Amino acid sequence: MRRITDVAKWLSGSILGIALLLSPMYASGARDFAGQYRVTNAIASAGNISVTMDLRFFNFSGADISDAVVMVKSPLDPGASYLSINAPLIAAGKDFNQRSIALTLPAAEYKRWGQGGSPYIVISYTNASGKSANAVIELVRLP
Repeated sequence: MRRITDVAKWLSGSILGIALLLSPMYASGARDFAGQYRVTNAIASAGNISVTMDLRFFNFSGADISDAVVMVKSPLDPGASYLSINAPLIAAGKDFNQRSIALTLPAAEYKRWGQGGSPYIVISYTNASGKSANAVIELVRLP
């Protein structure tokens, strides 16, 4: 009798463990857009910094997106936008590659980037269902 209860405990623990391991693969809110950036040519002027940014990100959403607008925004002030770029279509599994984007941002925001923060870039687009959607693009800095 004891052996049956031990086996039952082991099986239920194993099933729970496997379910926990597999659950991140099916979680909603997965990263749909991720990429890389590089900032160069920083020039200070009157409390602002003008920079050149190279930006490349990938569409991992599983569907083509259209009518996209890529925006460099402030994470502290949702109304502040430093740059908008139109991207008519970004196919599923493909990249958006923009080199030498010139933008000007507050010195405090540039300092945040230099202290380990990354640009807060949001993409607003029409998804495969024809609905408007927004997502943050997860970025890592290129050397």
